[in-house]
Amino acid sequence: MPRSPSDRRRRQLARRAVAAALAFAAQGLPAAEFTGVVEIRDYSNLEYNFRDNTMSLRHPLITHGTDTRVEAGLAVRRELAGNQVRFDLSEGVHLEFRGATLDADAAVMQFRGDRLLTVEVTGSRAKFSHQPEGRTRRIDGEADTILFDTTTGIVRLSGSPFLTDGRADLRETELNYDINRGVVTDDRDPGTRGEGIIRFERRADGEDAAEQLVPPPRTPDRETAR
Repeated sequence: MPRSPSDRRRRQLARRAVAAALAFAAQGLPAAEFTGVVEIRDYSNLEYNFRDNTMSLRHPLITHGTDTRVEAGLAVRRELAGNQVRFDLSEGVHLEFRGATLDADAAVMQFRGDRLLTVEVTGSRAKFSHQPEGRTRRIDGEADTILFDTTTGIVRLSGSPFLTDGRADLRETELNYDINRGVVTDDRDPGTRGEGIIRFERRADGEDAAEQLVPPPRTPDRETAR
C-alpha cells in the first residue's frame, strides 16, 4: 500500500531530527584524550625496586601513545593510590605533544591508568611553544611554572608569564592558553587588575615586526642534548 504524503512527511521530519541530534552531540564531544601505552627506551642506569615498584632511569626516551614524547636527564617513576602513576623528570626536560613543546629544568607527569592527566614543568623560565592548526604563526611563551591539563586542554603559565605570536606580546600574573582553540585568557581575578601589559609591534610599512613563521619543532639529537 503506497504511503500517504503525511507518512512521508513524518519520516522526513524524523530523519532530520535524528541528523540534527547527531550533529549537536558531535559538537559537544570533548577533545581526544591523551591515552595510550607508556614505553621507555634508550635509557641507561636502570634501577627498579620490586618492593615498592619505583624506578629510576638516566637519559630515557618516554613515549605515550602517539601524542606524547619526552626526553629527560633523569626520570623517576612512582606508583600511587587510585591506579595513578607519577613521573618526576629532572636535569633538563623536553616534551612534545600535539603540536606543542615544553622545555624546562624539571617536570612532573601524572597518569591514571593509560591516560595522561597533567604535565607540570618548572625551573629557570620554563618554555612553551605551540603551533595552532591551520595557522602560520607559532605561539611562544615563558613562565616560572607551566601546568598542562589534558582534560581541559588548558596550559596555565604562572610566575611572570609571557606569551607572543610575534604580533601581540602578553604579560600577566597568570595566562591560560587553550591549545584546542588557540585562545588565551587572564586569571579573571579582580585583585590582579591593572598588572598586565599588552604590546603590539608593527613596522612603519604596516607589516608585523616579527613574523613567527616557525617550522614545527625538531627534536634535538640525543647525544647533543646530553
